[in-house]
Amino acid sequence: MIHGLIRLLIVEDNVEHIALDREFLPEDEFIVDWAPDIATALPKIERETYDIAIFDYELPDGTGIDLLRTVKERGIDLDVILLTSHDDPDLSFEALKLGAVDYMVKGYQYFNRLRDRVLENLEYLNE
Repeated sequence: MIHGLIRLLIVEDNVEHIALDREFLPEDEFIVDWAPDIATALPKIERETYDIAIFDYELPDGTGIDLLRTVKERGIDLDVILLTSHDDPDLSFEALKLGAVDYMVKGYQYFNRLRDRVLENLEYLNE
């Protein structure tokens, strides 16, 4: 059972992906905020409270791993899903070791599965 709107930050530099993400994340369930890079994302993360975030791996000013590491080093409590276009076991292991709650690969079913994966990671589907 969902208790109110879910505040979600997506850190992704591809504007077309953001538009599709928003299409698959209904407005009656999600408040979606967006940052195109680490420099824009960090101030948002420090001043806003998000239920969960999705960090793309390849960003213009670093990687989603860099951002995840910085968030954890600053002691910010934020559930993060790392998103990448490469299915790399070493990368997924590193992300999970640093504290990511999940790892998703952009692919054929990514957008169709996005909503459910976010909800599963927030444990709303199991209540």
